[in-house]
Amino acid sequence: IVFRLNVSSEVDSPWMYFVAGFISYLALQAIFFKPVFMYVFGHELTHALAGIISGSKIRAFNVKRDSGSVVLSDVNVFVTLAPYFIPIYTIVLLVAHAIFIIPRGYFLFLLGMTVSFHTALNVFAISQGQSDIRRYGRFFSIVVVYIANCLVSGALLCIFFPVSLTEFMKKSANHSVEGVYLAWGLITTIIQR
Repeated sequence: IVFRLNVSSEVDSPWMYFVAGFISYLALQAIFFKPVFMYVFGHELTHALAGIISGSKIRAFNVKRDSGSVVLSDVNVFVTLAPYFIPIYTIVLLVAHAIFIIPRGYFLFLLGMTVSFHTALNVFAISQGQSDIRRYGRFFSIVVVYIANCLVSGALLCIFFPVSLTEFMKKSANHSVEGVYLAWGLITTIIQR
């Protein structure tokens, strides 16, 4: 999707607003600070909302400056990993856009910022050794988070830019199969040596 949008984009295209927002957030974080409290609040809120969706009851919700916790009556893989692939502030922006109708350029800029916020702070959090990631095993959790982020990001881009979700899914499946064949070929070559 990104390569296709990049080829067809001009300086004042909607894609450039998104990219400018994405890069702007990264620059703000690099120059000033990581908004850790905001991330922690959104992270714990996402756990809580995923728990409610899964039928759990919230028993406790705590957020401090750089840590937080949610105690739920029941947890599962979805509840545990949801904050890493559900961009909660992007969802808040989508709701705000539906209510207030934010002008397209500003909206796409903010969309880029929220996606960048989600991406950058998740990478930071995962690198800190989150217990959520260790709960189901680091490899499994990171693979699930990666695939889910690809699907969520792809769906977002397909909604707001001229790319077909069907085409995205087909190409993703084809590239995944090619990747498996490539990995299998490398593994068998290494074993045969």
